[in-house]
Amino acid sequence: MKTFSRFLFESSSHFLNESSVEYAKDLLKKKEGFSNTPYWDVNALRAGYGSDTYTDKDGKVHKVTSSTRVSRDDAERDLERRTREFMSNARREVGDKEWDRLHPRAQAALTSTAYNYGSIGKGGANVADLARSGNLENLAKDIETRLAAHDKGINASRRRQEAELIRNTNYDQTLSTKGSLDSPSSTRVLAKLKGETGELDKSTGQFSKRDWSNTEGERYKTYGGK
Repeated sequence: MKTFSRFLFESSSHFLNESSVEYAKDLLKKKEGFSNTPYWDVNALRAGYGSDTYTDKDGKVHKVTSSTRVSRDDAERDLERRTREFMSNARREVGDKEWDRLHPRAQAALTSTAYNYGSIGKGGANVADLARSGNLENLAKDIETRLAAHDKGINASRRRQEAELIRNTNYDQTLSTKGSLDSPSSTRVLAKLKGETGELDKSTGQFSKRDWSNTEGERYKTYGGK
């Protein structure tokens, strides 16, 4: 039995985009489904949201056994922990700077892939190099073709959804056409409206809602934003 350390949890995921974490958790819930009783999957007994562990209210991590009964709360805590672990590992495999340039939903999609394969690097899904290249179309194609064909296509639908999230054709038009605000701009500024993140066009006063990159979020905080 392992003790789940809040300090380790926070330090290992300190640089993660919180929007990415929430997107990833939502995606994993939908794709893994919930089970309070154990079932055999590939190489281990699993329960909760497709996990071979569960995390109790004291933060202790337990292995799923044949007699395990996992509550929704235990599963939620375990999903939070594992999502951050898999996302942190994926970030290291891609490279911190390259990962932080990806849209939050692309980060979530890759975290879903990692959750399924154990890793997105060599020995796992082997897509870290493509993610590092920044060519999201090639990355999406590889996921929806090569990876989708694995295990006789049992997870093809999941891979297609991950690919679509990575393409994000309708997700962030403002960012894709005007570029990020990782550095100051004379015409645009990071802004929040009713708690929603986005940017403000200084010339028109128009607010455009979108998620921020990690760098943008840090810039906003540095200059006094909350």
